[in-house]
Order: sequence, then structure tokens, then C-alpha cells
Amino acid sequence: MTPSASPKPPQETHSPERWLTDHGDYLFRYARKHFPQDDVAEELVQDTLVGALQAHKNFEGNASVRTWLTSILRHKIIDRIRRKQKNPIVQLSEPLADDLWPFNESGHILEGSPQNSPWQGTPDAILEQKQFMDTLRACIEKLPENLRIIFLLREFDDLSRQEICNKLELSSTNVGVLLHRARLSLRGCLQKNWLTLHEGGTTK
Repeated sequence: MTPSASPKPPQETHSPERWLTDHGDYLFRYARKHFPQDDVAEELVQDTLVGALQAHKNFEGNASVRTWLTSILRHKIIDRIRRKQKNPIVQLSEPLADDLWPFNESGHILEGSPQNSPWQGTPDAILEQKQFMDTLRACIEKLPENLRIIFLLREFDDLSRQEICNKLELSSTNVGVLLHRARLSLRGCLQKNWLTLHEGGTTK
């Protein structure tokens, strides 16, 4: 399996000694979205900085330092996912649901919600949106790793399904099934937790 090539660094960079101070926290948060374990996220950031230092000596580019470092980190994340991918799902066992709130027909998270959902355009919409996103983040962290990774690559990194297939060396069917199962799991978690909060109950 051929590792992903590191992107080119920018022509104008701050001193490498400043990378950890200036960008370490951001990179750690980015890595942790994909791998909630602190030790894994820290290892990814360390690998990113080492890779950046090596690439910095040999290549030139014109992106910002943070953008460049993030792109290297993304490659490290994808390489790690590839190595961990063992038994991809090849068959869809759950029936496709007609209503997959809070996702639209393309599978992306809705900015608002359908008419039959409780998220209405009230004066409290901003607060409700924050509560919703907080609950969504918690639900994402509870997903099995293979589902969480695929979902975040699609929604957080905005990769197309074909890009995910290419980067993870999975078939379109596998990616589609993983995305579908992730959305089903998230929908169930949100209905249980966010709707409970919305109706005045308590979340677990």
C-alpha cells in the first residue's frame, strides 16, 4: 500500500520551532475529531510535524502554514485509517428510510430541519442550534470508529464519496453502506438525546 504523498509547504513559512506553539492545539483538535483518543491524536500531530519538517527541506508551496500542516495531518489520518481497515462492509442489511432527519436527500446535515421535525424557526433557534450541534458532536464520538471516520471525511472534510473510495481503497458500495449506517446511528442518538432535551427532559 503506497502512503499518501505529503503536500508541498508554503514558500513563506514561520520558523518550524513555532509550529507546535502556533498550530499544535488546532491540529490536536482536528485529529481528535477523527480519533477521540488523546494518545492517538497526539501521535498524529507529532507525525505531522515530523513530516512537515522533512517536506519543508525539499519542497516549496504557497499555502498558509496552518493550511499546509492541516493537509499533511489529513494525509496522516487517512493513512492510519487505511492501515486499520480490515473487514469492510459489503452488503446493506438495513432498509433505506424515507425520512433520515436530520440529513437531506444527499446525506448532508440539514441547516434547518423538515416540517415534521421539532426544530422550528423560533426566537430560540440559535440556542437550539447550539444544543443540537453539541448533541450531534457527542453522538458522533459514540459511533464505531469505522462509521465515525467515514462520516467525518464526508461531512467534516467535505470529501466526495469517490474521493473517500480512492483514499481508503474501498468500493463505492462499502462507503455507501458505512455512511448509511452512520446516519442511521446518528439519527437514533439524536432522536433519543436532542429530542429529549428539546422536550424539556434530560439527556444521558
